[in-house]
Amino acid sequence: MKIKAFWVIVVLLALATAACRPSSTPQETASQERQIGASGGRLVVADRGTPKTFNYLLAGDVVSATIASYLMSSALVEMDHDTQAFVPGLAESWQASDGGKTITIKLREGLKFSDGTPITADDFLFTLKVAVDEKSGALFRENFLSGDQPLKATKIDDRTFKLEQTAPSASIESFLAIFRPLPRHKLEAAYTQGEFSKAWGVTTAAADLVVSGAFMLKEYAPDQRTVLARNPNYWKKDKAGTQLPYLDELVIEAIPDANTALLKFQQGEVDLLDNLAPANFATLKQQTPAGLTVKDYGPSMLTDFLWFNVNDGKDATGKPFVEAAKRAWFADARFRRAIATALDRTTIINNVLRGLGTPISGLASPSNKRWFSSELPKYDFDLQKAKGLLQEAGFVERDKTLVDKAGQPVEFTIVVDGTVAVRKEMATIIQEDLSKLGIKVNVAPLEKNAFVEMISKKLSYDAAIHGYAPSDAEPSTLVSGLKIGGGQRYWFMGQKQAREEWEKTFDQLAEDIDSNADSAVRKQKFDAVQKLFAEQLPMIPLVVRNFASGAKTNLGNYRPSVIIPRSLWNADELFWRK
Repeated sequence: MKIKAFWVIVVLLALATAACRPSSTPQETASQERQIGASGGRLVVADRGTPKTFNYLLAGDVVSATIASYLMSSALVEMDHDTQAFVPGLAESWQASDGGKTITIKLREGLKFSDGTPITADDFLFTLKVAVDEKSGALFRENFLSGDQPLKATKIDDRTFKLEQTAPSASIESFLAIFRPLPRHKLEAAYTQGEFSKAWGVTTAAADLVVSGAFMLKEYAPDQRTVLARNPNYWKKDKAGTQLPYLDELVIEAIPDANTALLKFQQGEVDLLDNLAPANFATLKQQTPAGLTVKDYGPSMLTDFLWFNVNDGKDATGKPFVEAAKRAWFADARFRRAIATALDRTTIINNVLRGLGTPISGLASPSNKRWFSSELPKYDFDLQKAKGLLQEAGFVERDKTLVDKAGQPVEFTIVVDGTVAVRKEMATIIQEDLSKLGIKVNVAPLEKNAFVEMISKKLSYDAAIHGYAPSDAEPSTLVSGLKIGGGQRYWFMGQKQAREEWEKTFDQLAEDIDSNADSAVRKQKFDAVQKLFAEQLPMIPLVVRNFASGAKTNLGNYRPSVIIPRSLWNADELFWRK
């Protein structure tokens, strides 16, 4: 089962401003103690915009996903972000049988949608039917497939149903954590009429949005704000038996400009501000206004990479995506290792991220508590070592210009998303670093949509800098999009078959990670994947940026997470201290 490959893309395109702290500095962490809170009050949170849909199966951007999936919906299984472990949600239990291919799910007793209608197995069977129907427009279809076949669901009783897969999955919890019920009694008519893709758009009346999450829609003002109210029929209670959520209202203000958001936070108009940019984080740390707290919560899941395009295809006119000589350079692992060794990551951290970053050598972030491996090849800044690797690969320096075996000067262009300032600055530093090897690097900032189209469709470019940020800590999420044919295999988009032995090994390890339920075996396999990735460097890791967040000091149960929805992962527990 392909778990959450889509969410990797969503987060990858959106998390561009996380702040960081040097790895040598002790990190401040959020308290994991859950406090019994007081009911009432309104929390104002800043985000980039307003949602484009309230239908979680159609949510293609982070704002829509945060609101439709995490705040207005509940899943069968939840992730406890404190421990990065899965815990029961709407499902009170789930049991595997038939070698792991069949999962029997038991729902909690007394579950209700926000309008008081019971949540039953029928709602999950309806949701699955919609999700796998190509005509519905659901963006998550592949996540509801097993072996390219739709999951089979059978109702046992109102609280019990079973899911049958063509093959067992290593972590069925990853799927159950995105399986959220849609109300059949409200949406079946739209689906039957072929109108599901239009259902629950932003013009839908709040009263018609029947949800299972902690909050329901109260007010929506396009490009201004989204106001959510507590769901009186939400299923969760605190340790004292008080029904959650504590908050009466949760307001997501649309503030696309980071400096404006910072000002509103400083003035007290915004109560919680996530993903602080390095400059804004530094400003707040130097002089934190009274009543506010600002902290760095350690490495995020967001890693920045440089990669070279080795696609051997051609465009519609018959012109190769990449010149043959350049592709030969890029395809040589010794060339990639030399580039990785010639990059001064410390300068990137100090000058671009203002000292708030950590150099990395592999695929996963250190924030991945269960699966990160520190036993990887290191690529410390060493120009002499880089020159030796280039000489080994047949390159020589003539008149301060690096040339290949045929005497062609080594020159290439790095494309970047021009709307992400830090990546433009990273590209400039890389340009300066590689000039010391005699390599001429050009930097080409593109408009955001043009950049995405270039690296995913047009493919006529040399190299690129971008980010990779999975939506959870699951190994399957990290590797699924990197396999041959995967949506995040940027160095060779659309590759049909393996060209090198390491590619076959990588894909086989990825398949083993997907199918083996033994966590010890999976850890061993994922360690091997990380090592292979670091040795071959299809994407050259640059830095991981930390996650910084700020909030008013009297916000209780404020425990930010590096995984989306960040500080709102436990929104049902947030409360105002009296």
